[in-house]
Amino acid sequence: CKLADRSALAGSIATMDRLIRTCVQQAGIPLEDAFRMSSETPARIMGVLDRKGTLEAGKDADIVLYTPEALELKYVMQMGREVRNEL
Repeated sequence: CKLADRSALAGSIATMDRLIRTCVQQAGIPLEDAFRMSSETPARIMGVLDRKGTLEAGKDADIVLYTPEALELKYVMQMGREVRNEL
């Protein structure tokens, strides 16, 4: 699935980091909104907001870090375990 102007991928065939970059860099969506769309909104829809979707004490430690300029994925923590570290 591509954007209407066929310039970028969008939809389920793209990875989340790529979707965030597309939202911010090509669709002009503010970074904070793009992150919320990729974390809090899905958690709310799936009924797991009590343990996922936001960074709060007592929730699962699922954390993703990106470079600020290029929005490249650099670090992933899932359930408190480091699963990727390119910092």
